[in-house]
Amino acid sequence: MRITSGIYKGINIVLPKNSTIRPTSEKIRMALFNTLGDLIFNSTMLDIFAGSGAIGIEALSRNASAVDFIERDPNLCKLINETLIIINQKNLSQVLQGNAISILKQLNSKYDFIFADPPYDYENKEEILSIIEKCELLNPAGMIILEHRSNENINDTLINIERFDVRKYGDTQISFYKKIN
Repeated sequence: MRITSGIYKGINIVLPKNSTIRPTSEKIRMALFNTLGDLIFNSTMLDIFAGSGAIGIEALSRNASAVDFIERDPNLCKLINETLIIINQKNLSQVLQGNAISILKQLNSKYDFIFADPPYDYENKEEILSIIEKCELLNPAGMIILEHRSNENINDTLINIERFDVRKYGDTQISFYKKIN
C-alpha cells in the first residue's frame, strides 16, 4: 500500500503477513483527500481504528499539523510508529494502543477531522459517533468522516451532529458529519 499524494507520495506501508485488516483502498483515500482539499492543511486529525495508519499518514503528507492514531492491535501500532519514524513525523503524532471506545472517553484533545474506519462487522458505529459528540472531541468547524458498508443504515442525525454528505464507492460508503449550529 502506498501513500497517494503530498510530500510522502509513493512511500510504501507494508502490512504484516498475518494481518486481517481491510485497509481503505488507494482509490477511496485519493477521493477522500481530494474532497477535503486544502482544508487538511494545518489541521489536526484523529484516525480511529487506524490499522496501517494510511489515512493519518496521508493527512501528514498533505501538511496536517498533527495526527493521533487509535489502534487495538499492538503489531499495527508498531507499524504506524515505524512509518512515522521513517517519514520523520513522530513528533507530530501519538499512537494510542487499545480499545477505541475506552480511549475516546479519556482524550482531552479536539480535532478538525476525526476519521473512523471500524471493521465492517463492528456493531457500535453510532456509539463511536455519540462518544465523539459527548466528549466534545470535534472542533466547532470540524468534521467526522465514517467509512462503512454502503448498505448499512447509520443515523443521519444525533443530538448535536448531522450527516451532511455521503460518497459511495462500490460497497463502501463515506459519511461526513458536522456539528449542528
